[in-house]
Formats: sequence, C-alpha cells, structure tokens
Amino acid sequence: MAYVHSVLKSALEHAVREEEIPRNVARNVRMGTPRPRRFEPLTVEEARVSQALVSRDPVGVT
Repeated sequence: MAYVHSVLKSALEHAVREEEIPRNVARNVRMGTPRPRRFEPLTVEEARVSQALVSRDPVGVT
C-alpha cells in the first residue's frame, strides 16, 4: 500500500506543479507502520508433496 501511495502522491505533486489541480490531497495521508505478515508454515505432508512436484519438474513447465 505504501508503494501505491508513493506513486499517487508523486503523480499529484506533478499535477500541482503543472497547475492542473490546486493541491495534493495525498500529502495529508499518513501511512501507518505496516504490520508484519503472519504466515502458516507448510505441514510435513505439504512439504513432501511440494518437494516431489519440484523434483519432477524443477522449471514448472508442466
């Protein structure tokens, strides 16, 4: 989300400089600190299946 905000803010700043819009409303948005993503590790069985699939086709073409 921070990347999207950064791109939008930059685009709006450019529009303000070009006098296309009166002000950049994205400047007033505060981006919070992103929370670490939680993930669930694979089970032993899921890891075995994944390993078997990769060993058969390491490129992932089939």
